[in-house]
Amino acid sequence: MNYVWINNELLVLGLTVTDLPTSTKQASRRRRQELGARAKQGEVRSAIDRIASVDADVLLRFEQDKEVVLEEYLRSGQALDVIVNELRDEFKQSLNQSHDFLQLIKLIQGHVKTILEERFPGDPPEVAADKLDSEGAIYFSTELMIGKIDATLFLEQPNLAFGNERTIELHRFVTKYYRIYRSYAQQKHVDLRTTGASYGRVRYNSAAIGAVVHALLDNLVKYAPPGSKADILFVEDLDSIRVEFASLGPRIKDMEYQRIFLPGYRGIQARQEAGLGFGLAAARRISDALDLELTVRQSPTQDSSFRGSYLTTFGLSFTRIS
Repeated sequence: MNYVWINNELLVLGLTVTDLPTSTKQASRRRRQELGARAKQGEVRSAIDRIASVDADVLLRFEQDKEVVLEEYLRSGQALDVIVNELRDEFKQSLNQSHDFLQLIKLIQGHVKTILEERFPGDPPEVAADKLDSEGAIYFSTELMIGKIDATLFLEQPNLAFGNERTIELHRFVTKYYRIYRSYAQQKHVDLRTTGASYGRVRYNSAAIGAVVHALLDNLVKYAPPGSKADILFVEDLDSIRVEFASLGPRIKDMEYQRIFLPGYRGIQARQEAGLGFGLAAARRISDALDLELTVRQSPTQDSSFRGSYLTTFGLSFTRIS
């Protein structure tokens, strides 16, 4: 049997070319036996020319159409459900293994809260922790760990976002997490700030809202380059409160805008940072459940002071109550 390469990726084989200049007894026998595979050199060359002359625009349109279908599938949320179902056993195993760890973290946190209450009676833990370097660092670290585990719970069971709703003054609520991550940001030499006024209230499951804010703040600080600034921006009107998390970060390619919200997926430029890729997936899961309209946008131009970094903004919209 004969074969011929058309290009680096395409091979035609299974032919018996009948008019080659040299022939063997085995080739002659195949020509007699493989009647349906017989061809002449001219026929083979003509077929190869026709394949090679396929309009490049047709191939480009095919790739574009394939990407459109894939993006629509990712945007529909079906892909997230499929992947979470595939990872369900891993989630359960991880949660079972983390149970003892979580209990230890909460035990440590309980001791630290006792110290904070003794030193600053009446102050919320996060406010008191701001006043003590060592004890504050321990408290904020335990909050970070608990938040990461909580996010995994919502990723597997988004129905946990419903029920136990309470009225929340959103700015004050987010400020609690801002204090937690400000300590982390200082360690990375990132200037984390809040911008804009908000006095409105919302009504949600506070654990779910905390998990999504936790995830976006973790992403905000994790990818911000040392020496840069990061902002939490509040924009309020009569009906809604918009909270945006803006910082410099690695490039998000066009094909990645939906994929970065899939469990385990991390952007091509972001893979040098440690992480499992579950934070944004949990945020999307909670946002879809509660209609928080999680969005992401990125400047097309890299920052002039931080090469390879682009202004990246994640946003959430909350329904304001009177």
